Amino acid sequence: MTAIRRIALAVLAAVMLPLFGLSAGTVNEINGLTVVPGDGTVRLEISTAGDVEFKVFRMDGPDRLVVDCIGAKHAIDGVSGPMDNALVSNVRTSQFQYDPVMISRIVVDLSLIHI
Repeated sequence: MTAIRRIALAVLAAVMLPLFGLSAGTVNEINGLTVVPGDGTVRLEISTAGDVEFKVFRMDGPDRLVVDCIGAKHAIDGVSGPMDNALVSNVRTSQFQYDPVMISRIVVDLSLIHI
């Protein structure tokens, strides 16, 4: 009887986890962010695990660039690289949304408008 319960639970987990966006394998996450300044440019290097979709857009008041990491859990301990330069004044990250889809967000506060 115990073996049948274990098999039933394993089958139930295999069927139910994908319905909730979960898997027994890799967790989709953003787990690193590095700011790399260049000659008149700034590059963001985003480290991920699993499948992550990106949506980039601009917001006003104050001016900022936003990167939504769709389907990703926020697992960034800190941002590395210089934050204060002619183009970027600050970079911050957070878990923006949990339901119905997990979204981690990266916000780049812009010093000057070059977009």
